[in-house]
Amino acid sequence: DPGEEAEPVVFRRPGVDDLELKGWKKVYRKDPATEVVDEIFIGPNGQVCPDLLAAFEEYQGRERKNAGQALSYVQELLKLHAVTEIVVPTATDASVATNLQSLQADGQEVAVKTTSNVEAKRLAVTSSSLEDYLFRGDHPLLAGMSWATYGTWVYRVELARGADKSVKSAIPRFVDIYFDASYKLCNSHAQRIASEPRVPMFEGFTMPPLTHDSERNAMYKQVQCRPVGVHLVKEVDIQHTEEELVLNAFKIFSTPAADTGDVRLDRSRQAHTAFTKSFLEWKCGMEKEAQLARHRFAERYEYPSLWETQEMITELESRYSRYLDAETLPPTEQDFDLGKPRCTVSMYSSLLAQQRIANLEGLARARQHKPKRRRDEDAHLHEEYVKMHTLGGADDVGADGDNDENLEALVEETSVVKKEVFPPIGLRLTAEEQKQLLRFDLQGRKNDYVKTFLQETWMRDDVFEDVRQDLYWSVRETKPGEEEEDIEAQTDEPDEVVRLRTLRLLLPLLPRDCARFTDQKVYATPSAMLSDMVANLPITGRLNEDQMLFVLRFGDILDTVWKEEQELPPERRSVYHMLLLGQGGSGKTHVVQNLIFPVAHFIWPPSKEEESLMVVAAKNSQAKNISTEGIRIWLQARRKKALEKTWKNVRVLIIEEISMVSALLYNMLDFRAMCGRRLPSKVDRDTYMKVGCAFGRAPIVVHLGDFFQLRPTGQISLIEDLNRRDEEGQYVHKEVPGVEVQHAQKLVSEIPDVYELRGTMRFKPQDPLIEILQRMRLGHTLPDRLWAQFQERVVRDEAPGVADARLESENFRSGYCMSIYWASLIRMMYRRTILQASRCNQTLVFLQAADTCMGMNHETGLRFLNQPNPYNTGLIHGILPCFVGMEIRLLARVDADQGLVQDTVATIMDFGFHDADRARYLKTPAGEMFTPRYVPSGLLVSIQGYQGCSGWESFMPLCVKHTNSPEQAEKLARSFYWFEAEEVVVSYSGLQIRRCGFR
Repeated sequence: DPGEEAEPVVFRRPGVDDLELKGWKKVYRKDPATEVVDEIFIGPNGQVCPDLLAAFEEYQGRERKNAGQALSYVQELLKLHAVTEIVVPTATDASVATNLQSLQADGQEVAVKTTSNVEAKRLAVTSSSLEDYLFRGDHPLLAGMSWATYGTWVYRVELARGADKSVKSAIPRFVDIYFDASYKLCNSHAQRIASEPRVPMFEGFTMPPLTHDSERNAMYKQVQCRPVGVHLVKEVDIQHTEEELVLNAFKIFSTPAADTGDVRLDRSRQAHTAFTKSFLEWKCGMEKEAQLARHRFAERYEYPSLWETQEMITELESRYSRYLDAETLPPTEQDFDLGKPRCTVSMYSSLLAQQRIANLEGLARARQHKPKRRRDEDAHLHEEYVKMHTLGGADDVGADGDNDENLEALVEETSVVKKEVFPPIGLRLTAEEQKQLLRFDLQGRKNDYVKTFLQETWMRDDVFEDVRQDLYWSVRETKPGEEEEDIEAQTDEPDEVVRLRTLRLLLPLLPRDCARFTDQKVYATPSAMLSDMVANLPITGRLNEDQMLFVLRFGDILDTVWKEEQELPPERRSVYHMLLLGQGGSGKTHVVQNLIFPVAHFIWPPSKEEESLMVVAAKNSQAKNISTEGIRIWLQARRKKALEKTWKNVRVLIIEEISMVSALLYNMLDFRAMCGRRLPSKVDRDTYMKVGCAFGRAPIVVHLGDFFQLRPTGQISLIEDLNRRDEEGQYVHKEVPGVEVQHAQKLVSEIPDVYELRGTMRFKPQDPLIEILQRMRLGHTLPDRLWAQFQERVVRDEAPGVADARLESENFRSGYCMSIYWASLIRMMYRRTILQASRCNQTLVFLQAADTCMGMNHETGLRFLNQPNPYNTGLIHGILPCFVGMEIRLLARVDADQGLVQDTVATIMDFGFHDADRARYLKTPAGEMFTPRYVPSGLLVSIQGYQGCSGWESFMPLCVKHTNSPEQAEKLARSFYWFEAEEVVVSYSGLQIRRCGFR
């Protein structure tokens, strides 16, 4: 007997509420012999346990035993939300009213009567919020609600007891609705609408994500978000138990309408997707109702709420007219939205359901990707520390995957400050290792694509055999004047001179001293001058019908813009947008470069710092591809003054490769143009989205491109369907895109002048490639005839080990190769560099990066040098064969303000060798390979289109020796740029490697 020493027993569970073991006592017993006090636990049935854990397990075992059997999902769900209420049993006499429900209709001021058999006897009943929802009744205000909506707006209240309470005193203050007559709480409780939304609490839900278990996922979503109830499944003249009513109400979750009544279906197979199919069927209608609810709330300028629904307004008006005299009603304000329909409760519930489904799915997926706990993160850091200080770590590529571009994901880089001017190259290579590195034979692991590529016969040829044969070529020094005059030499003249020369070739009637349109009297209008230019085009440049139609319309626009500029203020002038479509080689560039550029510059001559014609594109290289010397490419202008200087004088804006311009980028260009032209054109951030105000009211905007070509990467294009659905009927864009995207798409869709240039001029007539590319462009299949002609062009070995004879032609050996993978591209780049250096009689420089790392062995260093993708090594190649006169492209932006961005073309002019390397380099014969022992301090390059060299005067003596005129020498000297060597720290194979080289 525990006696007075007994105390309650509480079992504490980490992360969960404490559990009191009801009926259990903790007592202390003293052994008379040893006088040792022991702590024991005694249960209600005399169980004795030596410790608390054993008592807890005994308590849990007895609870499960009392349950008898495992609860079903529905029973468990009902139990989780169960509460106990005290109710009054129903009167036996049906003719006598026992609660306020019988008086709800008439609303008379009478007392509530009770019967003689209902005395002080009361019953304890167990119910739950789910049962309240299922038995909510068929009142219009509640019938269309889901469980989530019901829990947000409805709560249960107990009816007042006593005969002194009446309908008029109890009901008017709230909107109370009674339960279904078959519910066990219908006589004692009612449902009350909350004045503000609440946060419902649903316990017992652990929903898996859609990607793991679609059936359970669909079941949980329907339970919370799909309207159900016993009033929907009741059958007339058939009595059902409460359990049967609940089960019948839940049947709708797994009974898709498409499969109902079809006896041909296999029921066992149908059961595997019953919940998912039923959910998808309901979701289609739910999303339509949700969209309609948004529209109705927005149309009436109402915040989405249950109190703004049609059923609630009807209920309130009914109650208001019931308890107040209609003649005493106060006058109401004029309702301007009186004729607009209101949202129904069902629509409002669908609106909430759509949002809740997305939230439930997001929570379920987030649960699968929990962040690592602190102890796991500490263990990970310890493993990385061990890797960094232990040789023979992970390989340089992953164990899985077929693409080298993804296998290099272990590499991370951090820029650091270079320690030395001429870092020594510690990893010395033998001649055979250099040869293997140039062939990329030492790459750590080759995937199937690389292996197949290397099996090509032309790739197995030894390129050094060609180099050895070229070593005996005679060395010839090129002197000024020996080469034939090249047409590109004319571009060394001032830009204005070049433009006027081109214009006078097409317009011989212009006076010699005429430099702008206003200086001449030959042509009355710009269109007349443009027509004369078209008529004087050379035979090879004559326009076809499609080009002529575009040029004629462009001439009419020029006349209007020219006239309005002289007569109207900026805010009243017209704005013209044109779209010129056409596949590659259709003649878009010919029209723009040879007609639009010279005409625009002649009518509106650019000043030294302000351009009248601007070319923009998604990438700098695309804009440079169409622009000519003297036309500024749109780059970053961060300050307002820079924007105004760039944009305020622009008359013609040309947007190149419009298919690759994303909607966000297009809107950003529109906004920046507004910032640059806000003063002269009278536009601001509040009006730039209006009709006629786009791009700061620039008079002419020409869009060039082909929407059958590439689209913007990872962003929404200008013509993308925002309402597109996938194969499962789901919206591709889950969220409504922002107003910027919608504005950009609307602006492009409303372009009035659209022209398409058909055909291509890049191939000879009747070339089958024309039809092949056209069919591929439109997504059509190739007929057998075209497929056979295409196969004839595919390179195949003439015999095992004998390459195709066409590969020996000069066009192939001196041409360029293309690839989308660095693993193949870098091999072809090195091969071409070696052959080109030999043919040009230049010394090939084996430019090797300096890699330093404690504990890096020779084999790991060789594998790191043979990493093909420079983006995984801090944009620094491990080895880079190069020579003086070799053209290169920048991998990253150097100086955006100066135009030194990615893909900028430059030519190597000299190397900043260490004195010891310089002496060895000068002694190396042309055509041989030179390996420096130190990383050069920098590279001297000449950059196309760059004229910002600060110390160009010091280069003039050297440039004069290699050019034909002082003007050419000055232009060459001003284009020089000094690229310094840089250092990065790269994580590779568990090592931290410091690499010094050139980006």
